[in-house]
Amino acid sequence: MKKIFLFFITSYMFVSCYRYEQPTLVSLSGEYIIDKITVNITEGPNAGMDTTYLPGDVFISETDSFPINNIEVGFTKWHFDYSVVSFDPYVNPAGQLEWSEQYFYSLVPSYTQYELGYVDINMIDRKLILKIIDDTAESITFRTTGRWVFLNVWEESSVTLHLTRVGP
Repeated sequence: MKKIFLFFITSYMFVSCYRYEQPTLVSLSGEYIIDKITVNITEGPNAGMDTTYLPGDVFISETDSFPINNIEVGFTKWHFDYSVVSFDPYVNPAGQLEWSEQYFYSLVPSYTQYELGYVDINMIDRKLILKIIDDTAESITFRTTGRWVFLNVWEESSVTLHLTRVGP
């Protein structure tokens, strides 16, 4: 009886010591619409002054380049396939939706269970790196890695993009 009791106590200690969490798998595939943008100023004289753009607003950034320099919130669409991200949709004469800008991307996984990783979009002349903040079945949230800009003063800012899935 003593051995059985000792067996249960030691097995409970070994089994219950650590809680294992399965790493989250990011599923980007689908068509999304940008329905909210938040600009965070993290350093500089305007630090803490966040600006939020909602559907109907137009986000224009003089310091960023395509595809996040001019976004019509609530109307701008992005499409992720398994290795290609597409921008600027248009309807061709046959009535089908086509994408005028397409680039390869790679998904950089996280090395911890607390982050989801990064999307590394290979543009023609540069790379656009977006950190994945949240990923659900219906939406995804990206944040730029931040940059120092000089308009009138030096400020560090990042842009958070909230996308909602609208298609397969």
